[in-house]
Amino acid sequence: MHLLLAAFFSLAQALSYPQPLAMTASHDGHNIAYVLDERGVRSLWFASAPDFAPHKLWDSGSDDGQELTNLNISNDGKYVVYVRGGSHDANWPERPWPDPNLSPVEPHLAVMSIPSAGGTPKMLADGDAPVISPDSTTVAFLHDPDNSVWTAPIDGAKTASRLFFDRVSDGDLAYSPDGKALAFTSDRGDHSFIGIYRDQNTPIQFLAPTTNRDAGPVWSPDGSQIAFLRLPGAGGPPQDLLTQHPQIWSIWVADVRSGRAHQAWHSGSKLRDSFPGINGPQLHWLAANKLMFVSEQTNWPNLYEVSAAGSNQIARDMTPGSFMVEDTAVTSDGSTVYYTANAGSTPGDIDRRHVFSVAASGGAPKPVTS
Repeated sequence: MHLLLAAFFSLAQALSYPQPLAMTASHDGHNIAYVLDERGVRSLWFASAPDFAPHKLWDSGSDDGQELTNLNISNDGKYVVYVRGGSHDANWPERPWPDPNLSPVEPHLAVMSIPSAGGTPKMLADGDAPVISPDSTTVAFLHDPDNSVWTAPIDGAKTASRLFFDRVSDGDLAYSPDGKALAFTSDRGDHSFIGIYRDQNTPIQFLAPTTNRDAGPVWSPDGSQIAFLRLPGAGGPPQDLLTQHPQIWSIWVADVRSGRAHQAWHSGSKLRDSFPGINGPQLHWLAANKLMFVSEQTNWPNLYEVSAAGSNQIARDMTPGSFMVEDTAVTSDGSTVYYTANAGSTPGDIDRRHVFSVAASGGAPKPVTS
């Protein structure tokens, strides 16, 4: 077998095969950015419609072991923001960050910004999980190592600073559509809240706070509502460690002005109804005030849909079948969902991935690639 494979390619060729990673698109779909890993040398690329001819923005020059992740493109298409360093693919990421070159200078987990037309990248601050404001001027991110919320101008013209005080670790940053508010998850240890920051003169608002674990805020297109995930908080009577128990969860929708919320959907009581653990629920807001999410209630991770206005509904299966939905993306108008799945009409498709689309309004999924 070894001799047979050697006739086609060497081990060195297999290990040096270029790997495209971390692809992202701008909100309007007119620009894309991605990372290319070639023999451990990581480079950042950018391309624009209509021809999408890629041009390289930056490369590491050598295999320095520093990841390039969390790519974001500004709405005006002029900047790419990303994170350099860290160990996002580790089971338990922790400091100190990887230093395979044994550099005497400690590697940073750094939020970086670079013009899409080309130029020198700027380090905005130590941090992770950046999001760009809708007006393309500001980057909000989680400061390393305390996960407090900081901001910096996207061009790096001013030093980054802490945006607000929230006594605990934060996450899941999400700008409102008009950019005037920032939603986030406030982790209190055994429970968590969905918070909204507006400005330095307005108290932080928490949406329907309880002792549950709330996370993953998603703004409605008009900015009037936020959908989020709710799981039970820690504590309560101990459970039998020798028995599997379902991890129940639900989807809630809150009115941003009043802070009141209602439960739009909740999981069942069987093990297969548990919170999806591979790629998560991937909650999205669709057109016509609908919500889409991933559930494994049929023993396969499929896409489901409910109305944001309803309460305790039975979700509609958008992608029925015995296959796994993996990655999802929604068009800017919320009318169409694209997803990857090991489905198809060709024998052996269970071992492959293809791209499909399905309309938010209903109908059968359609293959995009084969």
